[in-house]
Amino acid sequence: MKILYDHQAFTMQDFGGVSKIYAETSKYLRDYSDVKLSYPWMISNNDYIYDDKIIGAWTPSKEIKFKGKGTLLVYLRKLNQSFSKQAIRKGDFDIFHPTYYNPYYLKQKIRKPTVVTCYDLIHEKFKQSEVELLAWKKQVLLNSTKIIAISEHTKLDLIDYYGIPSEKIGVSLLGSSFDLIPSQPDYDGPPFFLYVGHRDGYKNFRLFIKAISPLLRSQKNLFLYSAGARPFIKDELALFDELEISGKIRHFGGSNAILTLLYSQAIAFFCPSLYEGFGIPLLEAMSCRCPVVTSNQSSLPEVAGDAAIYFDPSDEESILKAAELVLYDAGLRKEIIDKGIQRLGLFSWEKTARSTYDIYKSLV
Repeated sequence: MKILYDHQAFTMQDFGGVSKIYAETSKYLRDYSDVKLSYPWMISNNDYIYDDKIIGAWTPSKEIKFKGKGTLLVYLRKLNQSFSKQAIRKGDFDIFHPTYYNPYYLKQKIRKPTVVTCYDLIHEKFKQSEVELLAWKKQVLLNSTKIIAISEHTKLDLIDYYGIPSEKIGVSLLGSSFDLIPSQPDYDGPPFFLYVGHRDGYKNFRLFIKAISPLLRSQKNLFLYSAGARPFIKDELALFDELEISGKIRHFGGSNAILTLLYSQAIAFFCPSLYEGFGIPLLEAMSCRCPVVTSNQSSLPEVAGDAAIYFDPSDEESILKAAELVLYDAGLRKEIIDKGIQRLGLFSWEKTARSTYDIYKSLV
């Protein structure tokens, strides 16, 4: 069973959830004796490719530095699509799996099954101004042989929004790349809540900050640490000033090493998002024995189950009460940590690969 992936996720991301799905599941799919994976691209700055010599794409920004390299990379990455097209024309595959929504391949009239992964319906719900991407996405979803949804909630969204038949959609839940740490490390720094990832729009960061600001002001030693994404921008800094909490919020990088340390030392991890297709950071927090406090919306309860404290992400009082609860109740924090460790057994990249394999197998 020959699976052909295209270049898209690894061209557009240096790191991130979409490319991580393919990088992690590929590691386990290779172990199936009847599976052969093909990656027809040559240029990528993706961290997961750089760490995986089997995929073997050239990562020039990690090899050399020179003036004008950024312009060269833009040009070179255009070659990736031509390599994908060439592999499609050659036809030496049983299943084609494009890794994002550009419909360039539809013009080539592929006569083999096409599988498309739907990560979420964030653009349909929150980014409707991105008209071109929405049009692309609709094309590839409706013209696919099979769709993989990364949660049951995403599957229901696909059925509801696009009217796609249930039997056309398979579900392959995701995993965490973090190993379960044996115990929480000793920590003598100030207590802090942790937020991870992007902070725009549906991520609901600004309302979250407003909601917990009374607690940050009243508890002199309590901080909020935000990890990953870009540093704070002017609008965010102005909001912190307005709320009189500028000295209580800090930004950190998003490497796995930094995240592991922050998760393991935090009072709790907060996910105030209005919508997620899955929610890998919840599993990362559980792996680091960090209590999860999360929105009760979309797929998040599907992932966290009984291993979280929930709040209404549109209600500042609900968010504040959840924050106070996890801060003041050490017994509850331990209970949530213990349930999180049990919950982790339901999710792994190996299981993601198995369900993906079963979907592929049903098509050949």
